[in-house]
Amino acid sequence: MLSTVHTLQVQINIGLKIARDLLNTGTTGDRYPFMDHKRSFGYCVIMCCVVVFIGLNLGPGHLHSSMLKYLVKTNLTILRTVNTNEVAYKVKTTFPMIHTHGNNNTNKAMNKTSEVTSTQTIRKSTNTGKKTTPKYSTTTVSVPIVNTKSHNATKPVRSTNVTDIRNISRNASSPRDAVVMPTLKPPTDIAPLEPANYSICTVFIGGLGNHMFMFATIFGLAAKKGMSVSVGKTDYLTKIFKLDLKLKDNNGGICKTYVGRGERLGCGYDEKMASFPPNNNYRLGTYLQSWKYFYNASVALRKQFRFQDDTVEKKNKVIDLVLKKHNLTSRSNVTLIGVHVRRGDLVNHRFGYMVASEDYLKKAVDYFKSKGYTNPLFIICSNDMKWTKTHMPKEIRSEYIEGNSAAVDMAVLGSCDHMISTVGTFSWWSAWLTGGEVTFYQWPAKEGSGLRRQFSKDYKDFFYPGWVGFS
Repeated sequence: MLSTVHTLQVQINIGLKIARDLLNTGTTGDRYPFMDHKRSFGYCVIMCCVVVFIGLNLGPGHLHSSMLKYLVKTNLTILRTVNTNEVAYKVKTTFPMIHTHGNNNTNKAMNKTSEVTSTQTIRKSTNTGKKTTPKYSTTTVSVPIVNTKSHNATKPVRSTNVTDIRNISRNASSPRDAVVMPTLKPPTDIAPLEPANYSICTVFIGGLGNHMFMFATIFGLAAKKGMSVSVGKTDYLTKIFKLDLKLKDNNGGICKTYVGRGERLGCGYDEKMASFPPNNNYRLGTYLQSWKYFYNASVALRKQFRFQDDTVEKKNKVIDLVLKKHNLTSRSNVTLIGVHVRRGDLVNHRFGYMVASEDYLKKAVDYFKSKGYTNPLFIICSNDMKWTKTHMPKEIRSEYIEGNSAAVDMAVLGSCDHMISTVGTFSWWSAWLTGGEVTFYQWPAKEGSGLRRQFSKDYKDFFYPGWVGFS
């Protein structure tokens, strides 16, 4: 038995040496120069799978538990230095599947391992758990609302009777009462240092909303730790916003040399990932979608997210035409409520994305109608206008905005006083930019899906403080 264990450990260590060499490709430049980062990491994935297969199929059955624990503990340590974060989630999700061959110690061992960068890889998932009916508790929450015209001021505080989100399950029938995210003290006014001894960067991926989350996170953590932010002159966000930063040439190449740290939740807060001393340059990945990373730098962050002049000009034309069409002579005589309906590619998505229902839209509209705002006018953007025009409430004054770029749509929505968001990061940031009251769809992910596991249990890491949720 001992000789078998020793043989397997020798094989594993040989495999790990090769895998480490592959992962170092691109940073040392002298090993396996013919491979790019994606291919090298792919070979590492194959190597890990082969090693696990050997551990499962050689040796007596009673060795599986200890061998798997060794495999998980040893193999995952190499992922700390990963230079690409686009496929790492496959490795992370492979190990829980091994649980059926071993015992409960497998998952315990994996939970103690290092940071693994996760991405939203599409894969099927089923929910085998029993449906339960939760008990609801009702609390009174004071919700501060930021003034639309000044991000440093606040509107009068209101008290709302709401249902505690901690006791809500997607499998149960949700109450009609609103769910308000817990509120915090107003954010402090901190910003990254420029210049600083060390920097934080990220490898931007996805669309506009994804880019904004990634930038906001490295911006917020840099501000907290007295570091600078590393962004390239040609990065996508520089074309959308007037970033007030010292932009770098060849930022992509520079960023690859930084020490990598990967999240465990793509849409939640990872304290371990965010806990690092400001004594080195760091590259953070992957999606970084939690307001907790940047809340205390929100004031400075709003100054970064100022749209380029051409986008502002187009936005102003859209708003002026809407006001003229509805015989409104002044912006001060109307309350603009933005509505963003995200559907399209998210409908029946295998990874677990949910889309907002017609019932949600009705509740959100009713909520704003009950507020007594002056001349409410709903400004509606969507990537599925046919569905939206059919299912939006008809008894409201509204205007559908079509034919613009994503940046212009976000600028239009962000200039509104309040916002009805649905799902997706574009909707999230459009709502955040308003600085006003925001409603959100409570269930952005299907229970038991891969996407659901990217959020915290109660979604509080994702939805911004004070936002109001409906089912």
